[in-house]
Amino acid sequence: MKVQPTQIVTSADGSGYVKDITWSGWGKATATGVGTLEVDNCTPNCAQGTYTGYPSTVTVSSLSPYGSDAEAYSEMVVSAPTSPYPPETFSSGLVP
Repeated sequence: MKVQPTQIVTSADGSGYVKDITWSGWGKATATGVGTLEVDNCTPNCAQGTYTGYPSTVTVSSLSPYGSDAEAYSEMVVSAPTSPYPPETFSSGLVP
């Protein structure tokens, strides 16, 4: 809970990530971050593709205990309404 990430990778291959995130409500039951979703068009391939940025929000919730006296968010939703991609929900593997 001490670290408020300014960047979150949303794909396994790095072709999508949210950058420049600023948070409100960090440490509370739900926190919301505002940033830019960068998505690689992978044309002609992902290594040579071009990234396009979309205004986005990242909402984290469902605080879960781990370790000794620590908590972490166990659910994350990334939404970029102006992008051609639907909102993504991540709910596994977020708590170490």
